[in-house]
Amino acid sequence: MIRQREHGFTLIEALVALVIVSVGLLGLLALQTSAVTATDNAQYASLGQIAVDDIADRIRANPAMIARPVYAAASPADRSSAALAMPTACLTATNACGPEDLARVDRREWQSRVATGLPAGKGFVDCAVAVQPCPVFRVTVGWQQRSQSTQTTPAASVLCTSADHASAIGGPCLVSEVRP
Repeated sequence: MIRQREHGFTLIEALVALVIVSVGLLGLLALQTSAVTATDNAQYASLGQIAVDDIADRIRANPAMIARPVYAAASPADRSSAALAMPTACLTATNACGPEDLARVDRREWQSRVATGLPAGKGFVDCAVAVQPCPVFRVTVGWQQRSQSTQTTPAASVLCTSADHASAIGGPCLVSEVRP
């Protein structure tokens, strides 16, 4: 008796093919997750740079010597500070803000933007040298990096290297010097 060849797949072949396709799809899913995380982290770095540029422009737009100490004390506490309450009297068309009031408004608005634009965003402005009035400001903007579920802590290479504010930020940061 002659055996006839049967056409088609056996159940074992079909299961092996299913396993191979499943492994491939899981790899694609992991790749997509990594791409989304990297995209988010790149967006945070871009937003951090925009925040640095924002306060730098505000400092340069208000070059009065009397405003420099106000800028040089910017910290995340500014968002809730009663001392930096919005001076609404000088924000009208008839009353212009003085340099100090404008610096207070700038600090409060900038801190609010950093906090809302970046995850756990924190911004600091310090005088970079011990000379007053401050000729060079050091601006530090930090945030919490988005990490993949397999990571428990961010890699050491992405942590903030600011000597003054790294512990308060606990994630990556941008540090820039600004001359008024």
